[in-house]
Order: sequence, then C-alpha cells, then structure tokens
Amino acid sequence: VYPMLSRAFALPDAAARGREVHRLFSLAFFYEFIIALPLAGALILAGPLAFSTVLPAFGPSAPLAQALSLSGVLFCLTLPAATLLPAANRPDLVLRLFVLPGAVALALNVLLVPQTAAPWGGAVGAIIADWAAAGVGFAYALFLVRSLGVPPPSFALFRQAFSKRPPAGQ
Repeated sequence: VYPMLSRAFALPDAAARGREVHRLFSLAFFYEFIIALPLAGALILAGPLAFSTVLPAFGPSAPLAQALSLSGVLFCLTLPAATLLPAANRPDLVLRLFVLPGAVALALNVLLVPQTAAPWGGAVGAIIADWAAAGVGFAYALFLVRSLGVPPPSFALFRQAFSKRPPAGQ
C-alpha cells in the first residue's frame, strides 16, 4: 500500500490526489478489518479448545487471550494510518502514533497491574491497559489521518472496488 499511497500523494491534481488517497486508505482499512476480525473471532470461539489441546498447562489463560483478541483488531486498524503518514511525508506523525498508545499502556500497566487484590488489578489490569492503548491508538490514528485532510475510511469505496467486473474475455 505504501508505494501506491506515495504515488497518490504525488499526484499534481489536488482533487484526484484526495480521491485516490481516500480510496487507498479505505481499501487498506477494510482489508485489515476483514482479516483481523475473523482471526479474533476464531480465537474467541476456539481459544479454550486450542489452549487445552496444544498448551494444556496454559488452559486457564485462554479467557485472557480471548479478551485480548479484539484489542488486536483495533491495533490492526491503526496500520493503514501508520502506512499513510510516511507516504504523506509525515514520519513525525508515525512516531506520535506509536508513542501515545505506548505511553497509555505503560501508565495503565504501572497503575493497575500491581493492584492484584483489586478486581481491576493483575492480569485484568493488563487487559484494561491493552484495550485502552488499542482504543487510544485507533482514535489517534483516525485523528492524524484526518489532520492531513483525508476523510475517514469509507465502506462504500471498499464495496465499489469489488463491484467492478473485469472486461469480458479476461
């Protein structure tokens, strides 16, 4: 996606540039979504069975893996923005995109995990920190992309890419 986005950002016509960047960003975003969500769903549905079969000693940790799986979807959905930002010649924004969720995760882990006697402490605290970092990262990714003038991902553009039929005979 990066080479195509770089080419799109280099288009001389501003309107064409905006349309192509938005189209590519939307495609990348929804491709990530349709790949990550089924994987997370599979972990949620088959996690306990997989853990008990492959790693029986870790069976009790299956619910933790299940809880973490959906935050992975949010982390995956930040990747199109992480690709778009350097393509727009803004590597400084990529650094910000990864530092902010990292700081949120670090702060919440330091705050929550040691409180093992509290319901929000220990492993649950780590899950909360992970979810918060994923949510902050996702929201910040969309904010940074929007700050460059790129609209939020459009499912209509993604659907349109699949509705085009190849020419007859190909």
